[in-house]
Amino acid sequence: MAWGKRSDAVHEIESIFRPLRAAFALIVAMTLIGNPLRAQDTLDGNRTATIEEATAWLERQRASTENVRLYRQSAEHGDANAQLQLGRAYVSGSGVPQDPAEGIRWIRLAADQGHADAQNALASAYSLGRGVLKDESEAARWLRRAAKQGHTTAQILLARRYIDGRGVIKDVLEAERWYLRAAEQGHTTAQFFLAEMYIDGHGAIKDVVEGARWYRRLAEEGDGLPQYRLGLLYQSEDALKNYVLAHMWFNVASASGLEWAGHSRDQIEISMTREEIFRATNLARDCLASEYKNCGT
Repeated sequence: MAWGKRSDAVHEIESIFRPLRAAFALIVAMTLIGNPLRAQDTLDGNRTATIEEATAWLERQRASTENVRLYRQSAEHGDANAQLQLGRAYVSGSGVPQDPAEGIRWIRLAADQGHADAQNALASAYSLGRGVLKDESEAARWLRRAAKQGHTTAQILLARRYIDGRGVIKDVLEAERWYLRAAEQGHTTAQFFLAEMYIDGHGAIKDVVEGARWYRRLAEEGDGLPQYRLGLLYQSEDALKNYVLAHMWFNVASASGLEWAGHSRDQIEISMTREEIFRATNLARDCLASEYKNCGT
């Protein structure tokens, strides 16, 4: 009985000191890699960390430190990609003491060499005021430089700025141009936004047929939302109205996991003949069987 009590006490003591040992290991690890200022924050956030987790964290930091050393060697010789990676390390504090201003200095060197990812990163820094003074016009300028090189993320962000008038003068046609350039490269987010622009008729570019074409490209990838949106277009837009195709796309969207699409399918059946429902059901079956490549054509 006494031994049992002693064993319980030992377990209780170990349960108290195990996380403290882990936290201490994390503090030591941070100190060793030159970032002691984050030690207390890590202690506060890792009371229940295990020794194994602390060791794994230390190994990751050692790897980051070695990566930074290699990046610096190449960056100092003008390698733009290494300059970008070194800059990111300083901005995040990965493998080096965190220093956003130093990070932006390296990222700018890469951006000045025409590195599109660096130009996009520099635009983000100006937009957020990270390592530089916040400047929306400067952010737009760097986005434009990256976008002209075909950087799809920059193209989408620049298009959004033209819609909102952030750092640029509002220009819906210019937004359409940049969405289109990204969409033609296969960027699905750009394709969706472009379809939405055509359907909603921002400015003077309303074109439901063109919007449906872009929705269809997404629908053929198996995405339930554009499939459902196609159903709505065929149900309600005069230029496209076709209840059979609307029913088919609602059915396909339902099979893709959109529960409300099944409700829309059931609702539209009220306005359809039995023969039309039969045709629509067969079309949906063929669409699914062909993995969305034979959908109502």
